[in-house]
Amino acid sequence: MGVEEAALAECQERASRILAAKKVNFLPVPDTAYSKRSG
Repeated sequence: MGVEEAALAECQERASRILAAKKVNFLPVPDTAYSKRSG
C-alpha cells in the first residue's frame, strides 16, 4: 500500500467515525428542535 492510499484510507476511516458520531449525537435533537419551532 502506498503512502497516498494509506492516507486516504485513514481519512475515510476518520470521516466515517465522525459521521457515525454525528448520527448518534444529532439525530435525536432535530425532532425536538423542529417540533418546538413549528409548534
